[in-house]
Amino acid sequence: MSSGSLSKGLTVLVQLAQSQRDWGLTELANTLHLDKSTLHRILDTMGRMEFVAKDSQSKRYRIGPRFRALFPSTYEQLKQVALPTILALSKSLGVTVALRVREGDQMVIIDRVESEDLLRVSYPIGFKHPISFGSSGKLFLAFLPREEAQLVLEAASTSGGNGRVKSTGIGRVWDELRKIRKKGYAIGRGVVVKGTMSVAIPLFSSGERVVAIISLSWPIVKYPPSALKNILRKGIKATEEVSKILSGDLSKQVVSKCRGCAGL
Repeated sequence: MSSGSLSKGLTVLVQLAQSQRDWGLTELANTLHLDKSTLHRILDTMGRMEFVAKDSQSKRYRIGPRFRALFPSTYEQLKQVALPTILALSKSLGVTVALRVREGDQMVIIDRVESEDLLRVSYPIGFKHPISFGSSGKLFLAFLPREEAQLVLEAASTSGGNGRVKSTGIGRVWDELRKIRKKGYAIGRGVVVKGTMSVAIPLFSSGERVVAIISLSWPIVKYPPSALKNILRKGIKATEEVSKILSGDLSKQVVSKCRGCAGL
């Protein structure tokens, strides 16, 4: 490989890694001032080596598993920062608390602390579900740039299976996402696991970029509906502290994103 090609390839990897989102070919070419055909060859080569991954539905590119394997500290740092909060919430509320991140069009649990109750919600680490399915995925979608979220929803509408959005329902889902973003959290009732209740709260690294979701889940029979306000209040307060650590003192910004919290 020539030094010019190597330089361009590294520039592409840096852009994909730093942005933490998916890119279309034209959008990436324009941003990096590269010829589309040249960029396509670079992406194709890095794709075969798994340094770059291409979504089969949206046709957008993101960092691949081989590149992520070189830098495992990203998730480890996130887990280390969030673990005390996860432990404290699970113990004080008696619920299962999970740390979820987005990988392509999936939400993945990278850490969790389960309730010690005999009747509890149980998730294995590594558990995945479509991003368009459940409160955690919808909350992540709600804070994505509109164009990116729309592409994910359109891709979901064209494929079958649980958690996929029918084409006739995209408008309704998009309306729901706007409401979720305005509130700053999402509530789920037996979507991923029947008979359960869940609350999803975002973690911010900088600005309005969500890096992960903390979800609190419990059997519906465990608490009466009136307990939801207290669970939300404690969960939001705890996750604000994690967001401050991840991005500096962003207390004012974090509170502003949870506009609905004032009414709890």
